[in-house]
Amino acid sequence: MIPKKIIVIGAGPGGLTSAMLLASKGYEVDVFEKQGFVGGRTSGFTLDEFTFDLGPTFLSMPYILEEIFELAGRKLEDYIELREIDPMYELIFSDLSFFPTRNQVEMKEQIEQLFPGNGEGISVL
Repeated sequence: MIPKKIIVIGAGPGGLTSAMLLASKGYEVDVFEKQGFVGGRTSGFTLDEFTFDLGPTFLSMPYILEEIFELAGRKLEDYIELREIDPMYELIFSDLSFFPTRNQVEMKEQIEQLFPGNGEGISVL
């Protein structure tokens, strides 16, 4: 039997995930991307002396990647080594810097210090 051919438009996280899952089911998959690079939101750009991350938020939730790879019959750790980074990143405002962390107690304290009255908006487990 000749495998069905599928075209995926976009090589961002969603397109690459779709292509991987479809290929694991035996489909012949071609991925097309308008940019000169793959990654979509997991990429970044530089403007003057500043570098901007386009937001690979799913990388802060490795269980999502593990599930995707498992659905495709693969193991994430066979392809990449994840390392926790803390703080996760830095947000720079004109008058302050904010460092998001997975430590919920520390995060709440930082929010309250930088943005008084807003610490209640985060729940601590």
